[in-house]
Amino acid sequence: MPLFSIIVPVYNVERYLRECVDSLLSQTFKDFEIILVNDGSTDSSGMLCRQFQIGYPDIIRIIEQENRGLLMARRAGFAIARGDIIMTVDSDDKLRNNALERIHKVFQHHHPDIVCFEGGRDEHFTLNGSPMFDGERVFFSGNKAEILSRLCDTYRFNSIWSKAFSRRIFDAYNRYEQYEGLSFGEDLLQIVGLFDKAESFAYIPDVLYFYRPNPDSLVQKFNPKNYEDLMISRGALIRYASQWESRYPGHYMLTHVYMVNLWITGLLLQLAAGSMSHRDFVAFCVHVRGSEFFRDSYCCKRAVKLLRPDIRIVVISERYGLGVFIRAMSSLKNLLLGRVRS
Repeated sequence: MPLFSIIVPVYNVERYLRECVDSLLSQTFKDFEIILVNDGSTDSSGMLCRQFQIGYPDIIRIIEQENRGLLMARRAGFAIARGDIIMTVDSDDKLRNNALERIHKVFQHHHPDIVCFEGGRDEHFTLNGSPMFDGERVFFSGNKAEILSRLCDTYRFNSIWSKAFSRRIFDAYNRYEQYEGLSFGEDLLQIVGLFDKAESFAYIPDVLYFYRPNPDSLVQKFNPKNYEDLMISRGALIRYASQWESRYPGHYMLTHVYMVNLWITGLLLQLAAGSMSHRDFVAFCVHVRGSEFFRDSYCCKRAVKLLRPDIRIVVISERYGLGVFIRAMSSLKNLLLGRVRS
């Protein structure tokens, strides 16, 4: 059996798929399988998957299914994975050529349940921003709260593709059908239970993953459904963070979860203000303001104070139904962004 199973969900990525698969085939560590899950592609992606399998029949396996979305494509791959270490790579992204070698060494030396590493938006695998932790780290029961806190206090740690999971804790056969169609926050939904279950973690400060910028991402394009997905995925984190805060007093995990909830909600409100009609925007604001998700997060005054000033203004404006201030903030940001781009 292979040591690594790498799941690659594939949907209409004919432009990037070869780069992705080549980055896996060129790994310096060779004990792995690749599972390509063709999620009902309508371009030539399915044909490319079959060509790859013909060329590498001992390494590449294929699942063909009707389009069910990224979450269910990943779950289909996880269900047939044979490796002791399970990873996922998006089909428009790439792994650094020594990524598996670095991860394998950490598993050999520390025997963790989960290995975390950095991803970047530069094809030269350079880090954008600050690392999650300073230097290579190992977390056991004595300092597990530190890594759980990081999952709570930033959305940057929520990705499933920046982690490798030991089979002994991985829930490959858990049913996720009730979440089919979830497109925002599905990574967090899958990893939060694994972080709770894991007894040991390791962190590699190197960028091992190239994450290609997505023009349809949250920060680029507004979709009202994102808020519904947000309530599901981060609702799961709220439930776990409540338990963790009781288990590890003094870490304010729930406070930080609420803070990030409000930050993302504030961002969504600004995107909505810049892309919806006045009538639809007002309706969206009423929906957000009336949600238990927003009310509970806003009731944590410490979380509101932790927000940066512009997001705090948006969130407070939403609480009191002052959509005009949200529109003004959105317009100001668009104007400033336009000046930067020009």
